Amino acid sequence: MNIDGKLIKLGFLDDRLVETIMVTPSRSNVKSYNTAPIGVWKENKKLVSKVYDNSNTFMNLVEYGKGSLNITHNVISFAKSLISDVDIEKDMKIENSDAVIEVEVLDSIEFGNFYKLYFDPISVDFYVENPRSFCRSEGAIIEALIDATRQREKVNNSGMINHYKEIVDKTGSKKEKKIMERIEEYSNNVA
Repeated sequence: MNIDGKLIKLGFLDDRLVETIMVTPSRSNVKSYNTAPIGVWKENKKLVSKVYDNSNTFMNLVEYGKGSLNITHNVISFAKSLISDVDIEKDMKIENSDAVIEVEVLDSIEFGNFYKLYFDPISVDFYVENPRSFCRSEGAIIEALIDATRQREKVNNSGMINHYKEIVDKTGSKKEKKIMERIEEYSNNVA
């Protein structure tokens, strides 16, 4: 399977944001690598992300021009990447990652206090047979469904459903956005 096929298998569909744990070589003398949860999406055959200019991740990418995107569906791994040290194996792989995408920075465009970074995916390695990525739209759709069913009990959750719709609009695929519209219609008809 080629790189593009592997990216699609990992959930990188047009307009769908996949949550990753980015590992970059660190400029710090304290540790060898920096980790951060970073949302990434695909445009054509390139990967794209917004990275804030005052972050260690951004400064490391400017200096070294490379990193890895660790793919997992394990939210504990995401939390650990931010709040504690994680075990980094060879090739900037976090322990228990389903897959790792090695990337190089191709270009950047400044937008105030963040940059839109374009990455060339150099390699994609799977470490489990069926790797799973995480997209926030999945959880938002489930929460919207739960709140929509509560509408039948005359509990007004339309504000929360609007909140979940914003998440899906920001991170979801076309298919996920369409199902969210149907949930919103259902909720409005029941209320």
